[in-house]
Amino acid sequence: MEEENKNNEEKVKVAVENKEDKEKTTTKNEENKEKETVVKKKSKKAKIAIIVICIILILVALSVGGFFAYQYVQENQTVGTAWGDTYYAYLKQASETEEDWEKQLYGIKPEMQNTKLQFCETKENQAPFMVMSYEKDGEQYLNTYYINEEGNVNFVLHEMPSTLELLYNIQLQQYIWYIHTESENTDTYKPLDNDKKLAQNNEQENNINETNTANVANVTNITNENTTENVDETTEYIISKDEETTQETVDGENITLSKFDETFVKPEIEESAKIDFNIDLIVKEIKQTIEEAIKGFKIESEIVTDDVEKQVEEKVNDVENTKQQMETAKQEIEQKKAEEEAKKKAEEEARKAAEEAAKKQQEENTTTSTTSSGRITKEQAEKLAQQIDGTYSEETGYEIGYTLERMVKDASGQEYYLFRVMWMVVDHWSTIDGVAISVDGKKWKQTDIYSKGETMGEVYREGTF
Repeated sequence: MEEENKNNEEKVKVAVENKEDKEKTTTKNEENKEKETVVKKKSKKAKIAIIVICIILILVALSVGGFFAYQYVQENQTVGTAWGDTYYAYLKQASETEEDWEKQLYGIKPEMQNTKLQFCETKENQAPFMVMSYEKDGEQYLNTYYINEEGNVNFVLHEMPSTLELLYNIQLQQYIWYIHTESENTDTYKPLDNDKKLAQNNEQENNINETNTANVANVTNITNENTTENVDETTEYIISKDEETTQETVDGENITLSKFDETFVKPEIEESAKIDFNIDLIVKEIKQTIEEAIKGFKIESEIVTDDVEKQVEEKVNDVENTKQQMETAKQEIEQKKAEEEAKKKAEEEARKAAEEAAKKQQEENTTTSTTSSGRITKEQAEKLAQQIDGTYSEETGYEIGYTLERMVKDASGQEYYLFRVMWMVVDHWSTIDGVAISVDGKKWKQTDIYSKGETMGEVYREGTF
């Protein structure tokens, strides 16, 4: 019984020990599981952290790459037109230069202020000019750019203060963009499209690239030239300050038309937009400027509205009316002058007729007087003396004058009227000779005018009537 109890106690003891061992093993297993769980959790968190970091790095890389890709796309994306892209590429090329002298090859100078860009159409269906206007020393200046046949950009640098104006040429009946250059005494108007020819003439001399494979900047300095005689769309006009045509009316008033108004009409228009241009040549700003200028670009049909056409038509009619008034006034002046000349001629003819009648009457009186009394008068004797030496000097262009010196007698005792004959030399009378006419009007003698007394002096010639 005791052994049985012992065995039972040992079994219980063994069972208790087994249970404790089992509990320890279970506890140990649980602790291991907990440790494994903690390790697994830590490992999972590390993996997540790594994944997050990788994602962040990828996102950063994508962001940076995307930014540069965006920048690249933006810089190379079209500005809206093929010609706009060409101008943009040209200015972008200018932005890659570093020195001021290099930028000047593109017309960019550091002294340029308040610089603006605009596009102007000179010919339909052709790339417009890009006009860069700026201020320097308080004056307005221009650079004009155009795309040549090879697709390169050329430009003309206007070194005199200039402005761009759309004018209606009355004679050509065309709207033309003119570069207006003003000097002290004149105003010069040159068609904008003429700059193409000027740039082409110097293209080889001013080529930026010797191979001519890139955009080219050609610089031409503008000076005044005489206006051509054959008027067409390339004609340049030089108009003197205050040059005008004036016509006087018969009433003494003046009708005046200025040379500018006779040639052009300057309409009030809404031209293409002028966009501020940063000469620091920042690529992004260049692109934005080109895009804005293209949006604000107007072709001629958009600029010349019905209101502009009406405005120009009224101005042209005013000019034509003024010209007609001047022509009418001119004809009236000429008519009045013709009438005055006709009146003067009639008066002259009447005077001559009266003189002829008086002369004829005097001759009749001379004949009658001589016949009745046998003695002519002094006046009759003077008329006879004029037949000897004449009444007009071909040498001096003046009349010959006669003055009764005294009465003289010849050797036979015949009495004569002695006349001093004179002609005008410069500004005084000079004696030619003396002519003696017999008192009966039958004889004449050329004699010494300086003889004294009543006796006739030396006789040089003589004759009868």
